[in-house]
Amino acid sequence: MRKPFKQIPDFDEAGWVEFWGLVDRRGEDECWPWKGYTNMGYGTFYYKGEAYKAHRVVYTKEVGPIDPGLTIDHVYRRGCRLKTCCNWKHMEPVTQRVNTIRGMEVYWEEKIKDPAKCLHGHDREPGKACRVCAVRAVAATVKANPEKYRPLRSAQKRKERCRWKGIARKCVVCGKDYLTSLRHCGQGTVAREIEQYGKHVAMAKFLKTSVSGV
Repeated sequence: MRKPFKQIPDFDEAGWVEFWGLVDRRGEDECWPWKGYTNMGYGTFYYKGEAYKAHRVVYTKEVGPIDPGLTIDHVYRRGCRLKTCCNWKHMEPVTQRVNTIRGMEVYWEEKIKDPAKCLHGHDREPGKACRVCAVRAVAATVKANPEKYRPLRSAQKRKERCRWKGIARKCVVCGKDYLTSLRHCGQGTVAREIEQYGKHVAMAKFLKTSVSGV
């Protein structure tokens, strides 16, 4: 269940001066980007130690209180293209279900409009994900969690330095060729290959014994 949003308090004069100083106010029908801190793509304003969504602050100030069960939709049909937009004329309180459905409509509308372009205008193969957006998303995730991904990157580099080679051996029990993979990286791979072959021989002996009944 979604955690209810905080009720927006009545900021003092200094708070409003600081808030509007972080909004890039443009034309009445244009998006007003948030210039301050963002969280999950949405503008975030800190007031007396508490964090508030910038777009909810603007809507409450200019239009009125928002029902606790509703979320604010940046309406695409009104020309809004930014999650950080603080122009209350681009906003509408809706349920989370309606907000999600509208988001999917925008996604498919843009996708159908030009299949060779992603939502950010990068070239891509029709029907496949955008490689540029994927690389940027992974880079952002790694940058945000360096302690988590540093060991994984080190392991990936070790793997890239390794050479894989297939070795065919003939089983002494079943007489068939048995292909094992041997990785040359100085980490006990020969012993691992011998162990794999030993398991195959043991299983072949077991099957031969089971079939013959000896």
